[in-house]
Amino acid sequence: MRALKWCIGIVMTVALFGVPTGSTADDVASLIEEFAPDAPAQTVPAAPQPFHRPDELHFEHRMAQERNKLYLCLMIGVVMIVGLTVSLYFLTRTAYSPDQIVNTSGLAFIVFGTLYVVILADVEAQLTASTGILGAVAGYLFRAMNRVGEEPKGGNPERDKIPLKAL
Repeated sequence: MRALKWCIGIVMTVALFGVPTGSTADDVASLIEEFAPDAPAQTVPAAPQPFHRPDELHFEHRMAQERNKLYLCLMIGVVMIVGLTVSLYFLTRTAYSPDQIVNTSGLAFIVFGTLYVVILADVEAQLTASTGILGAVAGYLFRAMNRVGEEPKGGNPERDKIPLKAL
């Protein structure tokens, strides 16, 4: 067993360092020719040039922002379609009314529309006005949802009890 270890060690040493050949003068001469000063110099790649004007940097930054907004809007759109499809699928598996479908889809559009407005608004005035409109529509839908099973209320209850002849 010990002899096998020695044989493997010798083979590994020869494989690692190689077998010396006759003259090393030829090897040295080839190395000198390879690294001679008249040999073509290797070129180092140039470093990237910095921006010469600040507006170029600003332009690149704004383009990256707009690209990210586009990707975010596309992702939100996909999530909206999937969410609306799932909610309407489960709604139609039960007893439903047309009002429930309108309310479900309307609220989904309100939520995702608000997300779109927040992402795409560049100025605070745009954000305030459009969020107010979306809030009014959402309030109408919530109020309509609460009134589905109720009788319409109106007028003065005391006056409604009085017979018409007395008026």
